[in-house]
Amino acid sequence: MTFVFSSTISLGQNIPRLYKKATPSIVKISTLDNSGLASSGTGFFIDEKTIITCYHVVDNISKIDISTIDNKHFTVDSVITSNKQADLIKFTVKGKNKTWLILSNKLPLVGETVFIIGNPNDFDFSISNGLVSAIRQKNNEQVIQTNAA
Repeated sequence: MTFVFSSTISLGQNIPRLYKKATPSIVKISTLDNSGLASSGTGFFIDEKTIITCYHVVDNISKIDISTIDNKHFTVDSVITSNKQADLIKFTVKGKNKTWLILSNKLPLVGETVFIIGNPNDFDFSISNGLVSAIRQKNNEQVIQTNAA
């Protein structure tokens, strides 16, 4: 599962500026599972203490490290809510982050350009772009399908 950050780019705002604005709110989540296998994923702040990520990123783990692009580290304080079927979890951290992403209550339009910032295969804080391919129903949840790598 990938989180999609969608933003209208005005004539005065370019993609590097959008990246610079968004990355302080995005985190790399490095984990060790119960068998000692290391993996990582991406999450993002939605307020100064709350992060959303995929449930599978933190499922059955024994150790977690959360870090920002400027190498600030956080530890989990408490889980607010989780949904394994929707592959989402929301939790608070100890400490505060200065920036966060504001969630929209509007879905992007099919065909709209989207930008994805994440940590694929330890290529930390990478950006890619694509289109919204469709808005679909999966397991009684609305999902955004994109063609972004």
